[in-house]
Amino acid sequence: MRAARSACSPKAAPATATPWARSTFHARIFLAAVEANVPVQPVALRYGEGGDAQTIVAFGPTENFAQNFLRLLGEPARVADVIFLEPILPGDAEGRRRLADTARSRIIAAMGQVD
Repeated sequence: MRAARSACSPKAAPATATPWARSTFHARIFLAAVEANVPVQPVALRYGEGGDAQTIVAFGPTENFAQNFLRLLGEPARVADVIFLEPILPGDAEGRRRLADTARSRIIAAMGQVD
């Protein structure tokens, strides 16, 4: 927690929002931000022109990290949009579950998907 309160900010990548990975974000990952009372910066990653490669780059239904990484090595280079969304300020979403749900909703909206 000392690092969270210093110049360093906690960072985490809780989940993805693909057609098959539509589960809730893991609330436990947001604990450091809640305890440190710091903003959370949701970031959406959109792959391909207008997101046309999203399902190609994202994890498949049964892929682990290594399988996804190795598969992508054989794919052509892709454009990626990095979309920094409105930060969630302390007090905007009480508790880590609400914070996770708010981050997830903003990312899904930015991706143009229906929640």
